[in-house]
Amino acid sequence: QNTNNSLPEIKFPCCPMLGVIGLAPKGELEISTMPAGKHGGNLDNKINTIGSTIHIPVNHPGALLSIGDMHASQGDGEICGTGVEVSGDVLLSCSITGSSEIAENEYPITE
Repeated sequence: QNTNNSLPEIKFPCCPMLGVIGLAPKGELEISTMPAGKHGGNLDNKINTIGSTIHIPVNHPGALLSIGDMHASQGDGEICGTGVEVSGDVLLSCSITGSSEIAENEYPITE
């Protein structure tokens, strides 16, 4: 029994991921990161983690990449609006592939 009015120890697996990964969408309007769309945005997908490859269609010269909202761990989305938010460093590599699958699909794909 917990007698010192503190919370019990909580443990969970650490699997860092980025909640927001996106490029500038088509058009010239400013948009919010929510909801996610064909440009990416607030994806909150636990498979967007270390070692993942994420394909997002490029709509503007320079792509205008935006990333953030790092989580130490994430379930299948943020159903309750929460994740285990943390700060951290990100090392990434970007390239243009010209993939026809992405052009046909027009939505982010994670491998």
